[in-house]
Parts: sequence; C-alpha cells; structure tokens
Amino acid sequence: VGSSFGSEHHHNLTVHIRAPCNIGMYKEISTQERELRGYGSVQPFIDPYESGRYDQYGRPLSTDKSILRRGDGQETRENAIHTLELVFIPWLILVLMLGCYLVAGSNGQVFVLWAMPIVLLVVCAAFLRNAYKQSNTDEVALGLLSLASTVLGTAVGIYIYFVMLEELHRINQGASYFNVLPSESAAGHRDATSVVFTNSTTADTSRYFGYVDASTPSASVYCVAPLTDGSSSFTTVKYFAAGLDCCGAQEQWSCGKAEGKSVHGALRLAPDLRTAHRLEVFDKAIEAAQAKYGLVTGDGYMLLDMIEDPVAYRDELWRRAYTLVVIFGIVYFCITAMTAFVIMPIIQGSDALTSPIQSSRSG
Repeated sequence: VGSSFGSEHHHNLTVHIRAPCNIGMYKEISTQERELRGYGSVQPFIDPYESGRYDQYGRPLSTDKSILRRGDGQETRENAIHTLELVFIPWLILVLMLGCYLVAGSNGQVFVLWAMPIVLLVVCAAFLRNAYKQSNTDEVALGLLSLASTVLGTAVGIYIYFVMLEELHRINQGASYFNVLPSESAAGHRDATSVVFTNSTTADTSRYFGYVDASTPSASVYCVAPLTDGSSSFTTVKYFAAGLDCCGAQEQWSCGKAEGKSVHGALRLAPDLRTAHRLEVFDKAIEAAQAKYGLVTGDGYMLLDMIEDPVAYRDELWRRAYTLVVIFGIVYFCITAMTAFVIMPIIQGSDALTSPIQSSRSG
C-alpha cells in the first residue's frame, strides 16, 4: 500500500505487508518509519512470535505454574519419571527412616532421630523447588510424595521412640538381677534396671501408705508398699513397690502388678518419677510408713515398679516397635502405589495434549 500527501510538509509513509504462507505461521512484517508533521513517529512493529510471547505453534505462552502443565509442550518423555519410581522412592524413604528410628532409638542416639528428618526435609524441599521452577510435573509429584513420606516417617518414628524405644533403651542400659532376696542390700543393686526376686517375695499391700503432696495443685498421692518374704514379722525393708496416684483411702492398691502372688519381677522406677522433688516426697511417704507399721529401712532402699516378667516386658517392647514398623510399611506401600497409578495418567495426559499439534506439523 502506497500513499502520498503531495505536500512539501508531508512525507511518504510506505507499509509493505506479505501474506502468511500457512495458517498460524507469519512472515516478517516490515515498516518504514517516517516522520509525520512533527506529531511523533510510527513505532516499529514488534513481532509477537519473535518477542517470546507465543510458541512456534501460534499459542500464547502461559506464565501459570500449574503442576499439570509440562513446560512449553516441547518436552519429551525420554527422561520422565516412571510410575514405579513414584511408588518405590517415597516408600523406600519411609522404610529407611523407620529402620533408622528402630536402631538409633533402641540405642539412645537421640541426635540421629532429629538430624535425619531435618536433612531429608531440606533435600525434598530443594528437589521440589527445582522441579517446580522447571515445570516438571512428574518430578513435582515425586517430590510431594517424598516430602509426605518424610513427614509421616518422622511422626511414626517419634511415636515409636517415646512410647516403646525410650523405655527399651532405659532397661537395656542397666543391669538385671535374678533370684534376689528381699533381705539383700539394695546398695549392691543400685545399677539395676530390672530385678527378679525369689518366688516367696511379695509386695505387702496390707501395709501400704499413701502420702498426699499438698504442695502441688494436683495433690498427687505417693504410694509405697514394702517387699517382704511373706511373713508379718518381716520389718527390715530394702525394697518398696511405689507408684503415683494408685492408692488411697477409698481405693485399693493398684500400683503396677504388685497384688498378684506370682508377681516377683520389678523395674527400677521410671526417671520421671525419680526427680528430686518426687524422691523427696517418696521419702516422706516411707517415713510415714515406718512410723505407722514399725518398719526399718536400714542402709537404704530402692523404689520399684512391680511387673510379672521384666525380660518378657523388654522383649515385648521391641516386638511391638518392629511390628508397627512392618505393618505401617506395608500399608504405606499400598497407599503410594494407588496414588502413583492415579496421578500418572493425569501427568501423561497433559503431555498427550501436544501430540496432535506436533503430528499435524510433521505431516
């Protein structure tokens, strides 16, 4: 198109336009810029396809970071995440974490219990961020599943440690004594965490005493009962069955399992019951029992939690811990498998949307 204004104050403006060769494919559009009577100038035409706002198929490039979109549609599936990777990698992370919790927790390595999830969370977050920036949907899905495995593994591992493994470690750290007489000195068994007495030993719950700690808002009752050989003439006491809020004027003795005649085993009183304040109150309870029943403690005494079989109890803690790990591992494998097989067709479907365009272009 040519135009001439026929005046010395005007300049020619010439625009050359060439028609597109194919649908969606445009050739160069050129503009010869001329000054128009001092009112400015015609800005040069900016090709949107050269400016990066459209892809080679004539579609506007999206700035959306949806995980259901795989880049600009040119990515191939050669290095894509396989379905089995979505299943096994998150599952292996969980199994690794729970296995480490079992070993480290039973050996009291508390640092490992907190360092491991922190490192895994940082690695998963970095992997997820990188995959998200590159709009790799399958890698984003893998990162999310791995992150979920780390969080769940940490939660289950912490539960196992505080409910089972912490107590297991405490028992394993001390000595075990068998066939102990109630008249034996407690000073020689200070390193014990478990004690098995002779068959004639029993907790004399007819001579228990409950001391109320009025200095605390809860007014807890500190209960003690002497371990004797079964005779009423046994007054020199070296060992006491003890507990918190398990006796009283209106209720029977219920501390541990001290009532049964077959209960001859005991564990050292738990650390949370052997704080400085609580030991002081237990001392007052024993002093009151001495005054009431004429008992004598001699060269010292030991506070115990009565249990039928300390060795079986220790083994049961370990069995419960690894059984929970195995069951949760199996259940989580099923969950990751179902999740992977559900989301993988969605991921592959987003890639399949570009296939008809690429086929028509190649044809």
